[in-house]
Amino acid sequence: MLCTNVQRKIAIWYEPYPDPQVDADIRQYSQHFGPDSFYAQAPRIRSWEEFKKKLALLEAPSQKDMQQPKLKPSPEIGPALSTFINSFPESQTTRLPHIQRPLLRLAYAGLPMTALILFAFWNHRAEFDAWLDDVGSEILLYFVIVTGLLYGLLSVINALVNNIDAIPSKDLRVYLFLSTFWSVTSFIVLWLFDPFDYGRFRYMDSSEISQILFIVLGFPLLIGLALLCYKKFVV
Repeated sequence: MLCTNVQRKIAIWYEPYPDPQVDADIRQYSQHFGPDSFYAQAPRIRSWEEFKKKLALLEAPSQKDMQQPKLKPSPEIGPALSTFINSFPESQTTRLPHIQRPLLRLAYAGLPMTALILFAFWNHRAEFDAWLDDVGSEILLYFVIVTGLLYGLLSVINALVNNIDAIPSKDLRVYLFLSTFWSVTSFIVLWLFDPFDYGRFRYMDSSEISQILFIVLGFPLLIGLALLCYKKFVV
């Protein structure tokens, strides 16, 4: 929704979810009215409460406005506008709400290693004390490392997920498609035909495995990183 007051040169977007059509509208406003026009410079606000606060701030009356006679809206406008406003949700829907709280993220991060440790406990229940003396410290170390890494990954996802567009751009969809196509195709070719004489995966050493991973995954990742840096710092 674009709310405007043409006489006071005010325009403000209520955009609860990222919408590519708003980008197209802003480009048209910039072409028709100029890039410095209030239409082209209209802020885009996702929160309904912040939208109302911003609108109230922009429409705060000046001394000149106070001297003007107040206008009364027609009887038809009030109910129609109220119905339109009430159709919006009270709060913005968040993605992945179950990882918003740190304690829940920690619980999810600890589940894989907890299940693995319990399974190992059960398999060594006959010689549990001796087994725990042998590998107890290593188990604790691996639990902390794996759980910490998973917690960090969930925290990053939680920080980024609500800033991702609901509908990815066309360029992003093309990149994801080409990257997936390259990864799957290159893996199949290297596995079936062994063009570099790697020895069919089974007899590879660590250096050969790293080369395979770079060909399959590293190449599209480097291209994606280059495109991201170009778009962020150059364009």
